[in-house]
Amino acid sequence: MSETEASTAGREVIAAFSAADWDRLRQLLSDDVVYEEIGTGRRFEGVDEYIALCEGWRGATPDVVGTVERVADEGD
Repeated sequence: MSETEASTAGREVIAAFSAADWDRLRQLLSDDVVYEEIGTGRRFEGVDEYIALCEGWRGATPDVVGTVERVADEGD
């Protein structure tokens, strides 16, 4: 079974974050990305805010990495 473009893109985003490759992450994201944290109620709009958030996470926990264990997607 082949992955969809969306699941492949998701894996690439996680890999870029895990490698702290902010230039690559920026290339993968839309300029108008919106990220919302349900638990904290925080909202980040735009690629610059999202990258800054990710850099903050890596600064606080420099050895953090993401792992994609399962992907569920279908259609558009």
